[in-house]
Amino acid sequence: MARPHAGFVRRWSGCVSDCGRSGSTVRCPCRRTFKGSTAAMISLLAIAAISVYGLVRPAVLPLGDDIDPIYCSAVVVEHRLLTASHCLRIAHGKVRIGGEVWPASRQVRDLTLMYVEMPERGLVLRRTPLRVGEEVFVLGHALGEVEPTLRRGIIAAVHSDRVWLDLELLKGMSGGAVVDLEGRLIGVVKQVRYDADDNRITEIDTLEALHQVLGLRPITSSPVANKAARTTGGGSRIRQRVRVPVGRAIIR
Repeated sequence: MARPHAGFVRRWSGCVSDCGRSGSTVRCPCRRTFKGSTAAMISLLAIAAISVYGLVRPAVLPLGDDIDPIYCSAVVVEHRLLTASHCLRIAHGKVRIGGEVWPASRQVRDLTLMYVEMPERGLVLRRTPLRVGEEVFVLGHALGEVEPTLRRGIIAAVHSDRVWLDLELLKGMSGGAVVDLEGRLIGVVKQVRYDADDNRITEIDTLEALHQVLGLRPITSSPVANKAARTTGGGSRIRQRVRVPVGRAIIR
């Protein structure tokens, strides 16, 4: 799919990354990269969001059970169905997708691959490392709605075993797709929880876990993880205790 806004988005993402931007506003502190007004920037970002939604929407499906017709989300990727493992654990009775019952196949961390071959290919996995400052989008069936909800955020920090997102999500978006500006899958929503001050913290599984659960060679974004992958043949799970800042989302 041709996306004429992609060049603008890449330049904008690089600029805000260099500036060390935080939050999810559209104003770059230096504005050196762009011509035109802030209103024009907002319009182009809106076009990007509309394009990503149209591309990703068919690949995001609702999960239901014996009580709730929609309580979680799932993602079609490479002709297979992927969701968060905890979505299956908390189900009341049998998990249903479009009225059909499907068993689990393979599990890595909080990712579960379902025994189902999808007619559509769905989303493509990203194969390149993530960068701080990149814009990301999340699609999931929030609050039991039939149509997916779109949320936008940025990558705030990249570590060897997880990535932090500056992003807030809603109940029901667990298992939903986290994609980059080209619509490539970079993660799956793990959970939405609250701290003592009622700040939302979202955990999301990342590229390495996605490649493992799909049986693909993992693509890592850090020297530490790359070294371990070479040593163990690519199947290692890198663990590092990282203190989670309040109000940040996490890719795990």
